[in-house]
Amino acid sequence: MGQRRYKDGNEFSYFQVDKKSGNIGLLEVLSNKEQYVATITCLTDVTVVKLESAVIYELIMNNLNLLRKCSFLLAKDLSNRSGV
Repeated sequence: MGQRRYKDGNEFSYFQVDKKSGNIGLLEVLSNKEQYVATITCLTDVTVVKLESAVIYELIMNNLNLLRKCSFLLAKDLSNRSGV
C-alpha cells in the first residue's frame, strides 16, 4: 500500500503496487518534472527498473488508451483526496 506524505503534514493512502497494478510518480511524469523523490518500503523483494521520465511521457502521449488509463488514475487520486 502506498502512502503519500505532504510537506504540510497531511498523509494520504492511495495506491497499491503489485504484479498487476500500481504507479509511483505518474503525476510527476505527466507534469514534466525532471526530478522527484520517492521513498518506498517494501514487504517483499522487488525489482526496480529506472526509465527516463521523457521516454515514459512520450509513450503515454502517443498511446490514446494508455493516456486514458493514466487520466483515470489521476482523476481517481484527486477525487479520493478531495473527499468526494
